[in-house]
Amino acid sequence: MSLDDFARRLADSQSSPTHLTLQDFTPPRDASEAMQVQAASLRWIGAEVGGFKLGFAADGTAIAGPMLQPTITPAPARLILPARGGLLAEVEIAFRLSQDLPRRERPYLRNEIMAHVGEVLIGIEWLCTRLDAAAAANFPAWLADRLGNHGYVTGACVSPAQIGDLQHQRTKVQVNGVNVHDKIGGHPQNDPLMPLLAYANAQNDALGGLKAGMVITTGSLITPLPITRPCEISAGIEGIGAIAASIVAA
Repeated sequence: MSLDDFARRLADSQSSPTHLTLQDFTPPRDASEAMQVQAASLRWIGAEVGGFKLGFAADGTAIAGPMLQPTITPAPARLILPARGGLLAEVEIAFRLSQDLPRRERPYLRNEIMAHVGEVLIGIEWLCTRLDAAAAANFPAWLADRLGNHGYVTGACVSPAQIGDLQHQRTKVQVNGVNVHDKIGGHPQNDPLMPLLAYANAQNDALGGLKAGMVITTGSLITPLPITRPCEISAGIEGIGAIAASIVAA
């Protein structure tokens, strides 16, 4: 099976009640091929890229998963539980770009990255992979599946000049009015800007790169919350603001 066949299966599985298995496709061999599958899948879906979720592979390589523009919604948001199972919810610090961040030979510095950011915002990412557990354990396949992204909610925002230390913000989360998280920090790299800085200097997506207006999210501040039934989620990040979303049954 070709990589384009895998891309089409991923596109078709957007609304499918079942997961793809390793018997359904040939996984990409590496991150580069996975990025090609991402791009081909979006062409089949016919959706534009509204942003990227950024992170690191196990070997430290900066990686990116596209977020579809129609699935990025402002709070308060309403999301239907997907047919193929529950969600994971992550509360994150994200960045809305005010200028393109094109690839260049000279590495970007931290202050240059922040100069390209128009807003620092609180977000909730929804994850619901289109792969079964065995397939999702194959990292290139997981990357091809947009790192499991199902959607994103954007909440309150501040200008970069208003935000101080990104590494020590307090995050509080409630589910149905019950406190489930209250902690300072919690980002995988301790610094929410680090994945954006790393990826800006190592861009390898096949979707046009980091563009003005995109929402860039870089990792959860909380342990992902399993969502298997309708509920209300609210969260706040000190120095940024609040966000709320409703998950409803189909």
